[in-house]
Formats: sequence, structure tokens, C-alpha cells
Amino acid sequence: MDWERFRLGEGSRGDLGSGDKIPRHKPGETFIRGPIPWPWLKTATQLDGAGFAVTVGVWYLARRYGRNVRAGIPELAESLGVGRTSIKSGLRLAELAGLISVERAPGKKLVLGLRSISGPGRDTRSLRGPIPFEWWRSATQLGGTTLRAGAVCWTVAGWERSPEFVLELGEWSELGLTRFTIARGLDRLDGAGLISVEKRPGRSPVVRLEAQTGKIPV
Repeated sequence: MDWERFRLGEGSRGDLGSGDKIPRHKPGETFIRGPIPWPWLKTATQLDGAGFAVTVGVWYLARRYGRNVRAGIPELAESLGVGRTSIKSGLRLAELAGLISVERAPGKKLVLGLRSISGPGRDTRSLRGPIPFEWWRSATQLGGTTLRAGAVCWTVAGWERSPEFVLELGEWSELGLTRFTIARGLDRLDGAGLISVEKRPGRSPVVRLEAQTGKIPV
């Protein structure tokens, strides 16, 4: 994979943070663009296996390169850090859920696009960006529901406009997370250096997003 093709051109870099701001990608590095609408995000988190990682990966590519993206399975597997079998399964699940469109033709790359998901009423919640892609890719390697926990961290950081926040563990059933699964995901993210967690007995933990891409080799 030629990673240079994922680098940003001049004028496409977004806002770079420093100091006590939410971590941002470095100059020339790519990122996941937001906002991701809540109904779309909620539906994506319900997908089995690597479905969530693959679906957000398609969002990333489509928002990065245009409405319809041409990509092969091996290319997607390497760029998103997910196995080829998982890529195929994740694409099928996301397509069935109405989150993405996939055009297939013999001997040609897939053509991937995004679809809209509508929820009941007007929900102004969203997962804001930008999220450094290498942070997200590192979180993907941690398995289980860890990536969903990472999405929660970025969601709350965006809402609070701060890299540090109190995280209520019991409020994320909409995204398929129990108190136990989100706590376990936070532990894995903390161990990888993607976040830091201050545990407070009898109280909700204080979470801080970290700028480094983690200790997981990518």
C-alpha cells in the first residue's frame, strides 16, 4: 500500500490542535471527517464482528476521496487494518443495514458510497471530527468492542470541546455498550496509550484523549 496516497494536499488539513485541545492529526496526516450523524453511527455500532470498523472505514474513504470510492478488498484490508474476510463480511453487513452502497463488477474494484440513515425525530447528536486516522486504526487492532468505546470517547470530547471529560459508563446502550464492555474497552485503549483513565471508586472515571497513536504496531 502506498500510504502517500492517504496524505492530504495543501489546503485540506483542517484545524490542528495543541496544548490542552483535543488531539488532532499532524500536518500532512489524514483524518476521519465529521460529523457522523447519530442514527448512522448508532446503526453501524450494531453490526457484528468487524462491521463497525469496516463501515466507518468506508465513511473515512468516501469523505476523503469523494462520494463514490473505487477500492479492492486487499487495499481496504491494508488501509483499514482489518483482515480480508472481515472486510467482505463487514461490507455485506453494512450494505444490508442500508449504511453504504457497494457496486460489484467482475475483474474490477468495488465502488463504495454512503447512504443516509434517518432516525425518529430530529437528533442533533453526532460524532464530530476530525479524528486522526492513525489513532482510529490503532484502536481497531485492539479487538472486541474497544473501537466502539473509542468512538464514545471522541463523541464526548466533541460534545465537551475538551480532551478530558467525565465519562458516564451506563449511558451507552444505544451504541451496544454495557458498563462492563465500555470499561473493558477503556482499559484496552489506556493500555495502548490512546487514552488515559483516572479511575475513581464509586464515581465515573475521568478520561483524557492522548495524541500519540498508541503502542500497537500498524
